[in-house]
Amino acid sequence: MHVLITSDTVGGVWTYTQELVSGLASRGHRVTLVSFGKLPSADQATWLRNLANVDYRPTEYRLEWMEVAERDIEESRRYLEFLVREVQPDVLHFNQYCYGDIDVDVPRIVVAHSDVVSWWVAVHGSEPDDTPWMQRYRGHVTNGLRAADMVVAPSQWMLDAATQHYLAPKHGAVIYNGRSPELFDPERRKEDYVLSVGRIWDEGKHVSLLLEPQSVPSISAETIHESRAKDMRAVYSSAALHTAPSSAGAAQLSPEPALSLPKGRKPWVRTQNDLSPGGTTDNGPVLQRWEKRVDNSRSGATNDIRIVGWTQEPGREKKALPTCPPNVHLLGPKSQDELRHLYAEASIYAATSRYEPFGLSPLEAALSRCALVMNDIPVFHELWGDAATYFRKDDPADLSRTLTELNQSPELRNRLANKAFLRACQKFTASRMVAEYESAYHQVASRMEKVA
Repeated sequence: MHVLITSDTVGGVWTYTQELVSGLASRGHRVTLVSFGKLPSADQATWLRNLANVDYRPTEYRLEWMEVAERDIEESRRYLEFLVREVQPDVLHFNQYCYGDIDVDVPRIVVAHSDVVSWWVAVHGSEPDDTPWMQRYRGHVTNGLRAADMVVAPSQWMLDAATQHYLAPKHGAVIYNGRSPELFDPERRKEDYVLSVGRIWDEGKHVSLLLEPQSVPSISAETIHESRAKDMRAVYSSAALHTAPSSAGAAQLSPEPALSLPKGRKPWVRTQNDLSPGGTTDNGPVLQRWEKRVDNSRSGATNDIRIVGWTQEPGREKKALPTCPPNVHLLGPKSQDELRHLYAEASIYAATSRYEPFGLSPLEAALSRCALVMNDIPVFHELWGDAATYFRKDDPADLSRTLTELNQSPELRNRLANKAFLRACQKFTASRMVAEYESAYHQVASRMEKVA
């Protein structure tokens, strides 16, 4: 099959395109790839060099969500119409809305990766003003969705958002994005830092939550003395062991009493492997871990946080960088290889987005066996379920507390990391994504043949 695919080199769609096009080419399909936005960097285009059956056509036409893009949209639509007539693909796969209704007689899929209106609602709590630009943008999205033989979204949440803000597609489908597990290193020894990826200035990514000064839970000397005594008694008495439900719903052995945690928080939990074979006699490791917890609390331990991403918005480079607490390090943009190294070493990944139709960065972190701490938004629950832990929506204090609790419980952190890794390998692989797109292409092509 010959598929013409459009993409852009500005954001995560390019990574998605890399996985999809590479997978299609490896399965013997022919691909004509057209990119918009800007020409790819040398690092971005490396993967294309040795791909057979891929005809790459880079352009610099502005994207539909950019201001002053109308002329570029019209010119790029005409360019695509000429190109389709030249290369004669079997199916069109558009990753932009504005090409969904171009004047060619070829079956087409439009993928709803994100959109301006749902972004605005997530960030500002209401729909954007009905300006002339917004009217034109809504028209491009609506026309593209209406003309598509199938509309695909990377999550049910995003498909519902497109339906709510524009129209219900004739045929809608959810195909989760995927990454290749072999590209990541889940076995490397972890270091005690939290990683997050996102543009500092992007209100949707909401990385600024991590820039708030951290509040470390305080533990009084009396509480420390009392809790340590109770912990020792619990270790020496098997009758004191009881089961407590974890956040994932599984039973955990929990001899340790609750400390002065915030209301609604569960106590630190311990698994069977933390005890000696008899479960009651070897208290040395337990007391060593307890002493470490006490030392961290006394010293006001904070989470070492590293943030990857552009720190200044294009066109506003002279704007001062945000003030960061001493435990937060802005690393700037990184290449894919550099990011893979950071994922491999990080213990925890903080997904702070309040707008995220899917989220490739949390997936890459999960494939690197990081524990996921996520903003409490519906799409993250849809995708990750109990394989992540969640902080109260857009609450920096609760994010800080959640990170601190996870840092102080290696057992819980490792359990979450393993669950995230397993879920990623089961549901969000590139091979599964490519197979589902193959099926979608055949569906729309067969519908066209039946109509003909």
